[in-house]
Parts: sequence; structure tokens; C-alpha cells
Amino acid sequence: MDLNELRDQIDALDAQLVEILAARFQVGEAVGRYKAEHGLPPVDPGREVEMTARVRAHAESLGLAPEIAERVLRSIIDATVDRHIEISGQD
Repeated sequence: MDLNELRDQIDALDAQLVEILAARFQVGEAVGRYKAEHGLPPVDPGREVEMTARVRAHAESLGLAPEIAERVLRSIIDATVDRHIEISGQD
């Protein structure tokens, strides 16, 4: 396999990641609206701890450094929480 073929594989995987990320943020948007409608706080630290532990364990089971998966998840959580705060009007 040559470098261009490997890069094509990376490009295809990147496209899949963006599609999954878009779907993830759509669901996160629905969660934010639910929380706002039901008077729930936009941040749930306990849930974040659970998510981080689950993602780290899954990454490790796949041979991916848990720190990498956690960094990506943290970025997603931060962006989602920012949006939940915006939806709740607690800017």
C-alpha cells in the first residue's frame, strides 16, 4: 500500500468521524433542550466522570491510549456543556 492509499483511508475515516460528531451534537442539543425545559442544570459532573471512565476503558480495550480518547471526549463535553449553558440562558 502506498502513501496516497493510506491517506485516502485517513480521509475516509475523517469523513466518518465528522458524520458521527454531527450526530453526537444533534443528540446533545436535544439533551440541552430537555434539561432547560425540565429545569435541570446544564452541567452534570457525575455523568462526565462516568462517560470519561467508560471511554477510557473502551479505548484501552481497542489498543488506543486512553489519554487520547479522553482528550477528544473532553473537547466534545466542553463544547456540549457550552451549548447547554447557552440553551439554558445561564450565560
